[in-house]
Amino acid sequence: MRAMVLSAALAILPGCSVVDATLSALFEPRASFALDVPGTVTTAQVFDCVSDSVAARPGRRGWMNTNVTRIDSARGVIETGDYARDNIVGLRSRTEFSPPAGRIVTRIRGGGPYFADLGIDGAALDLKTRLRDCLGPHSRANTMR
Repeated sequence: MRAMVLSAALAILPGCSVVDATLSALFEPRASFALDVPGTVTTAQVFDCVSDSVAARPGRRGWMNTNVTRIDSARGVIETGDYARDNIVGLRSRTEFSPPAGRIVTRIRGGGPYFADLGIDGAALDLKTRLRDCLGPHSRANTMR
């Protein structure tokens, strides 16, 4: 009997993560933007700028997660707040930099309880402005959604 109950419980658990991922994909607030930067900008400069810019803006009521949780220099990726995880309260970001193209693409996702919007558009605009200021006057922002 215990084995059947344990088997049933273990069979249900993976379904929970599928439900969380589906709900996040459908309802979680998201924003993104692209930024073209001068060809002299390095990956290290982008990573430093992202870290500094996110740390400078903890967000309204402290919702922006400022912890850098992933850096992949080879792929030009920096993430904050466990970006890939679903169903987390707070805002988190993923920035990808392509040196040959001179392009930065940042995605921000997250929300509050019941997927309430915690000001994701304002956070995206603020981060875009900070990155543009940090990386040079020749950078151009392109809005994405």
